[in-house]
Amino acid sequence: MNNSGKNNYDKLPSTKTENDFPISLFSGLKGHFIVVRKFLEGKEVINIFGSIESVTGFRADDILSKAGDIFTLIDDYYKESVRKSVLIFYSDVNLFETELIYPIKNFQGQRKWLKETLKVQRDEKGKPENIISFFSDITALKEAEDKLAARVKDLEDLNSSKDGFISILSHDLRAPFTSILGFSEILMNEAGISEKDRQEYLQYIYGSSKHLLQLINNLLDWSRIQTNRIKFDVVRLQAQNTIYQCISSLTQEIVNKRLNIRVDLQDNIFIEADEKYFSLAIMNLLSNAVKYSHEGGNILVRAFRYNDRLIEFVVKDEGVGINETNRSKIFKIDRVFSTQGTKGEKGTGLGLTLAKEIINKLKGEIWFYSEPGDGSEFHFTIPSSPSILLLVQNDQTERDDNLAFIKREFPNLNIINTDNGYKAIELALTKLPGVIASDHDLPLMTGLQIFQMVRKNDKHGKVKFILLCPPLNKQTRKLYLDAGVEDFIEKPIDQNIFYKILGKYF
Repeated sequence: MNNSGKNNYDKLPSTKTENDFPISLFSGLKGHFIVVRKFLEGKEVINIFGSIESVTGFRADDILSKAGDIFTLIDDYYKESVRKSVLIFYSDVNLFETELIYPIKNFQGQRKWLKETLKVQRDEKGKPENIISFFSDITALKEAEDKLAARVKDLEDLNSSKDGFISILSHDLRAPFTSILGFSEILMNEAGISEKDRQEYLQYIYGSSKHLLQLINNLLDWSRIQTNRIKFDVVRLQAQNTIYQCISSLTQEIVNKRLNIRVDLQDNIFIEADEKYFSLAIMNLLSNAVKYSHEGGNILVRAFRYNDRLIEFVVKDEGVGINETNRSKIFKIDRVFSTQGTKGEKGTGLGLTLAKEIINKLKGEIWFYSEPGDGSEFHFTIPSSPSILLLVQNDQTERDDNLAFIKREFPNLNIINTDNGYKAIELALTKLPGVIASDHDLPLMTGLQIFQMVRKNDKHGKVKFILLCPPLNKQTRKLYLDAGVEDFIEKPIDQNIFYKILGKYF
C-alpha cells in the first residue's frame, strides 16, 4: 500500500452528479471506471462512472445492488488483506491517498487484476467525507509481469544448471581421462609387462572410455534439451512394445545379475511421446534399477491409467535404496552424484536428471520413494493417447449410421473412417488404431487384404479386427480367422451385438 500524507483535496468538488466533476472525460476510457463515495448525514451515497461492465461483466446497477458492492467481487484469498488495508487507510487521519492491487472474479468467473487508487477528502476531525476510487484493469500487465518473472526464474535455473554443467566438465570428465592416460602410458613405456597385466590395463582403458562416452552423450542430450535444440517428434506409441524393447537392450546386465523383471502392462495402453527420448528415459530408469539391485533381485515395471489424460509408469527395485542425504540431490544437475552399483558398476550420475528433463518435456511429471535397504520406486506420468477405432465401409449411408451410433455409445472414443482399403492401410500404419472394423467387400481390395497387410506390420498382434460382412462360407471365414480376426458381425448389423463387441475393447 503506497500512501501520501499530502492533502490536495480542499477543492474537491461535489460528486453527487457526473456534471459536478470532469469524470465524463474518464468514463470513455475502456478498462477504467470510477467509484465515488460521499457521506451525507451519516449515509453513504455511491456513484459509479466509466466502463465498469467492460471490466467486471456487471452493470453499475448490479454492483450497487450487492451488499458490499465492488468488494464482493474480490478473490476470496485477497478479501481480508484488502479489507484491512482500507480500514487502516480510512482510520489514519494523516493519509489522503493509497493504492491497492488485487484480483476479482468477473461475471464469467474469470480472474481480472485491478489497480485501485483511493483519494479521500476529510472533515475537520479527519473523518472521510468524499472518497474517489480510480479503477484500472491491469490484467494484461499482470500477466506480462508473471510471464517475465517465470522467464527470469527459468534463466536463473538455467544459469545454475550451467554452473553444474561446468562443474561436471571440470571434475567428472577428469577421472576417466586420468585413467585412460595413466594406463596408456604404462602400456607404452613398460616393455616387460605381462600379458595378464596388459589385458587388465586394456580393460581399464576400455571401461573408462565407455564411461566417458556415456557421460558425454548424457551431457549433450541434457544440454540440447535445456536449450530447446531438440525437436520432439511426438507420436502415438504402444507403451508395452517400447518397454519390452528397452528391457531387451539390457539383457546382458540383467542376466549377469540373475535379476527377475516382471512387466505389468496391458497391451491397450497408448501414449503421446517421442519414441527415441521416451525410450531413453525408460532405459535410464531401468539401468538405475539394475545397477542398484542385488544379485537375484526383483524389478517391477508397470503402467496404468492415472486419469483420463495421463498414464502412470512405475519402475520399482528391491535394491540398496537412497539415503536421506542423497534423496535431495536426485534430478538436480548442480548436485549430480554417482555411487557404485551392487557389483561395482559405474554411472555418470546424469541418468535420472536426463530422464526427468525428457519426461517434463513430454508434459509429464516424475517422483520417487526410497529408503535405504528397501529399494527405490520411481513413478512418472506421460499423456495418454486417445483410443482409436478405424471404421472402413464403402456404403456412405451404412458408414454414417454406424458412426452416429458409435459416437453416441462411446463418446470418448476417437473414430477415424474411410471408404477404401488403400486409405485404410495408410491410416492403420500412421494412426495406430486399437481396433479396425471393416467390410468384407471393398473397391479393389477385400477386408482380408487389409487385415493381412496390417498384421504383417503389427508384429506384436496388438490390433484387434472386427469383420462386418454378409454370411461367409467356411473357407473364407477360415482365411479371416488365420489373419487374426476374432469377431464377425453379420449384416444387416445388429447394433446391440456391435455395442457388446466394441465394449470388449473400449
